[in-house]
Amino acid sequence: MRRAYQMDGRRPNTGALDFSGLLDAPAGRHGFLQARGERLIFEDGTPLRVFGTSMVGLGCCPDHDTAEAVAARVASAGLNLVRMHYADGSLTLGDQTTEGGLIDYSGGSSRVLSEDGLERLDYFIAQLNSRGVYVQLDTFVGRNFKPEGDGLDYPDTFPESWAIKEVSIFNRRMIELQKEYDRALLGHVNRYKGLRYADDPGIAVVQVMNENSLLWDFGADFNITMIPPGYQKELRERWRAFLKQKYGTQQALRKAWTNRDGVCALLEMEEIDYRVEIPTDPYFTNRPVGTAHTTPYRSVNSPVRTRDYLAFLMELENRFNSEMYDFLRDELGLRCCINTTNLIRGAANAYTASLHCDLAENDAYYNHPRYGFAPPASCHTTPMYTTDPREAGVTANTGHLVSQLARANAAGKPMVVAEWNDTFPTGFSSEAMYMMAGYGALNKWAGMCCFLYNNKREFRHLGYDHLDFYFTIYNNPSMFGEIGVCSAAFQKGLIRPARNTIDLVYSGEDLLANDPDTCDIPFCALPYVSRTRLAFTDRYAGDAQLAISGGFVPAGDLTGAQHAIVFAQSPYQNAAQKQEGREAWLCRHLEKDARPLEGVGMAGGRRAVASDAGPFARSSREYADTVGRAMRHWGLLESEQGFFEDRLVSDTGEICFDTRQRVFTIHTPQFAVHAGDVHAPFVLGGLTFTLDNPRMSVSLLALDDLPLEKSGRVLITAVGDCCNTDMQRSGDRLLDMGHGPVWIDQIEGCLTAECPQGGVTLFALAPDGQRAEELGRESCGNGVRFHFATQQAAIHFELVRTTINNKN
Repeated sequence: MRRAYQMDGRRPNTGALDFSGLLDAPAGRHGFLQARGERLIFEDGTPLRVFGTSMVGLGCCPDHDTAEAVAARVASAGLNLVRMHYADGSLTLGDQTTEGGLIDYSGGSSRVLSEDGLERLDYFIAQLNSRGVYVQLDTFVGRNFKPEGDGLDYPDTFPESWAIKEVSIFNRRMIELQKEYDRALLGHVNRYKGLRYADDPGIAVVQVMNENSLLWDFGADFNITMIPPGYQKELRERWRAFLKQKYGTQQALRKAWTNRDGVCALLEMEEIDYRVEIPTDPYFTNRPVGTAHTTPYRSVNSPVRTRDYLAFLMELENRFNSEMYDFLRDELGLRCCINTTNLIRGAANAYTASLHCDLAENDAYYNHPRYGFAPPASCHTTPMYTTDPREAGVTANTGHLVSQLARANAAGKPMVVAEWNDTFPTGFSSEAMYMMAGYGALNKWAGMCCFLYNNKREFRHLGYDHLDFYFTIYNNPSMFGEIGVCSAAFQKGLIRPARNTIDLVYSGEDLLANDPDTCDIPFCALPYVSRTRLAFTDRYAGDAQLAISGGFVPAGDLTGAQHAIVFAQSPYQNAAQKQEGREAWLCRHLEKDARPLEGVGMAGGRRAVASDAGPFARSSREYADTVGRAMRHWGLLESEQGFFEDRLVSDTGEICFDTRQRVFTIHTPQFAVHAGDVHAPFVLGGLTFTLDNPRMSVSLLALDDLPLEKSGRVLITAVGDCCNTDMQRSGDRLLDMGHGPVWIDQIEGCLTAECPQGGVTLFALAPDGQRAEELGRESCGNGVRFHFATQQAAIHFELVRTTINNKN
């Protein structure tokens, strides 16, 4: 049943929805946040699990009344970190232009900070910190460089909004301009706290650059010809100089690029002292290696050429990341955590992004709009829970959030999700928050921030009765309606981490030879069952229960792993195709007691070798089946855990994604979830739900830290479909976002609770958490039945048990 439901961003949560007790105010009381191994820990030893959100554009520099309201409401939801994002630029979304607020562009340059913007940010940070909410500052997101006013090396403009980012990694002038900005921003003294940003322990993380890497944009979204001519020429010259330094002479380059059949990858007229072409194939950073693939060896996209070009880009990126890290840490005296960048694509990108930083970050979206950020953008109507992740891939349109995010979880570093969202035109997206909390906990991610809370400055905007942007969550029942519950479950550790850790091991050669058809296959299965990390080493000595070779090149040594699965797609040891080494490499990993294991290959006491890599690496389902058989053979999975045809069950037994029934569940002593289709009555925490809704996300959280069956206060959250009124579509095209009010599919049916020693009462809560009305009840055997019939729409309910030892 559709009913209007408005969440008021001007009022903090109260009552059962007040999770401010999760915070430890004021922010900074435990010293600066540090990374120790894969955990985030303050200087005094207090650990931190991040569950937060983002402010964007003018939302980072709000009016004072807006700052106070947002800080109070964010804290009341138990969110402990706010990421200040896109405060340095402007962005046109449809007919709206969002200005950042921190840079004064009025003088024709991007080198002057706005005093008004800084004052607003100062006040906002002080308001957040006073309530126990930490801050992440993003220093380079959308800055609009001005060729003349900024004194750029070339007069070129940047027609592509993203092109300037990659240029900023290798162009010396832009690097110095970024340092100048960072020096001014982080050296600024907050007038309400009396501290430089660099000296403020309330700032937990500083990010060097947002969604910026030489290793994916040049290949994935556009090629080099889209870079303005001056910068294109500079990159070509840097590429030639790299080859000159590596090989010295034309003869040495020709020899290195000639395979065992005498074929040279150099083209006619290419000369190391003048010009060597850059690869042009999209996704060149993920080019495969080996004769089984179709790329001609003698071509501009030859494997050996793309290998060297990727090595060149990695060198540029590592040099920049190292320089910026040292600059922030040593010159500016920054003591908080430093992140390099986010939105990771491929193993090489994950390696460079995690090398010179304290913590890794990544982004992911489900149903990210295509063809613009305003109607008629393309947004499909398929809920994430209806698709098996083993079949969904990793794109931001249809790929599951967990699959996309796990690609950045590097061993030895904490991983925080900087951005994630299941955008609101999906219709039913209420399973996403629970999946993120569940699988984030399973994989021991250090934290996550839902994108975005608010992107507007004025107080009146917080009272909107409609969803005005794809990503805004402050009045979205599917997101903010569940965020406090999930923050509590995640921060309190109510969901157990995986028993097993699986390391995907990439040798130096693997990093230079990712196959685009298979490099993401492991992430569509493994992180749903066990903790999944990336390990970058030629000789593995990690602590994972299972190590699996990257699978591209027969290189690296996994004989030191507790258990290992070893395979390689290419017969060649590297892209030069001079020597085949796969069979000898596989034999080195065989054990004396190796014997055939169905679906795996040869398996011994600790290792399995897949001599035929083709079937193993062809799809995520086959990959999962192979890994599952090996793990069961070694006793790493119990009978009801692992990869099944119709479900994925965590190795803790607490999380199940039933892909046939299309239901996601979490069952822990104090937190339980049923999200997806409703087929029949289901039980959560001892309560039986008999619902009339076709699909619904229902969770139970014990508010008194007792087991759900014994808890005196249980918060029930139930969210189904939600949308704007009169939203219009044509297939996957969103033609009109509609208007207010937001409507929800109100939960219908009944709840049955046993009460052998006392009474049970159920209250429907108002959107801010106040008790709005008591639900009627009727006796039912040894318990009581409540019908979800309320005067006003509700997504939250508070169940209160009164017994001799527990009185309300």
